[in-house]
Amino acid sequence: KKGEEVDFTTVVEMVRDIQLKKVGGTVASESDTKVGIVPGKEYVIDLKGGGKSRLRVYLSGPTVYEVSVSGAKEQVEGEMAKLVFGSFKHAGMVRAMLRKKGPPKKTPDKKP
Repeated sequence: KKGEEVDFTTVVEMVRDIQLKKVGGTVASESDTKVGIVPGKEYVIDLKGGGKSRLRVYLSGPTVYEVSVSGAKEQVEGEMAKLVFGSFKHAGMVRAMLRKKGPPKKTPDKKP
């Protein structure tokens, strides 16, 4: 219902079930994950066609984030998958990093 709060587990499982229908697979494993302070779940999915999929679902307030990779086992567990998952940053993380670093320092203009 509109305006009704839904708990973390319910939302994450709904997103997981939608993904399972979309890719046609079954959950092989699940684990907790985080991006900064934002909690999430990771699912490894065995696909009907023989491949694999990794799905990460994060919930931050009313916003749901979904990051996934699919392919052969080597692809889903390899460097490209690490790059994809590692590139996801939550806006709160970015703000915190910027606060830590401070504003960029100005360097004097060099004259030729």
